[in-house]
Amino acid sequence: MDPALIQYIIDVGEASGKFESAKDAVIFDQAEIRKQLLSRPGIDIRKLQLPSIGRLELEIGFQNIEQIFTADKVLAQAEVVKYVQGSTKTLSFHLDKNNFTQILSLFPLFQTEEFKTLLPREAESKEDYFDMLDFALDDGAELLKNTTIKFSVTVNGRIIKQSGGYQQNNTIYFSLALERLLFLSTPIDFSIQFQ
Repeated sequence: MDPALIQYIIDVGEASGKFESAKDAVIFDQAEIRKQLLSRPGIDIRKLQLPSIGRLELEIGFQNIEQIFTADKVLAQAEVVKYVQGSTKTLSFHLDKNNFTQILSLFPLFQTEEFKTLLPREAESKEDYFDMLDFALDDGAELLKNTTIKFSVTVNGRIIKQSGGYQQNNTIYFSLALERLLFLSTPIDFSIQFQ
């Protein structure tokens, strides 16, 4: 996270009484994240580190990714991940305005006041949202526009084709602009076909 965003979260946390002081601030609660992940059967936490207050490094594995997303009622209804197996296997991800909200509701981190105040309100225009960000954070709109979420998917097998991201061996690397994710004017779709 950008230092300005970290400071904003700390300031809101102090003002709301969540943190007594900046030195007590916790943005990513490692124990809570571990607990949430382990509550979902089939998830293997390979790496969960907090090198600094605003940086989370997480690597998870799945025995069956479809099971993860169908075992939970909210995730199953959101239809974020689909897995189809035949002569080849296809793993697809779909995000839209409706299922993005459902997914956020599952993670306590995104339900905190510090994060909620940074999310656009329903029907809020980008212009109004960027004005609010600039008011809350110096150059907040620019910060958001320059923020990306990066993730990768490694499959057991040979990748035949993919949409979105770039391939390196049996891993696809994705990069998603945070601005695109927050507004979702059109759905976001990624897919990987492999054997």
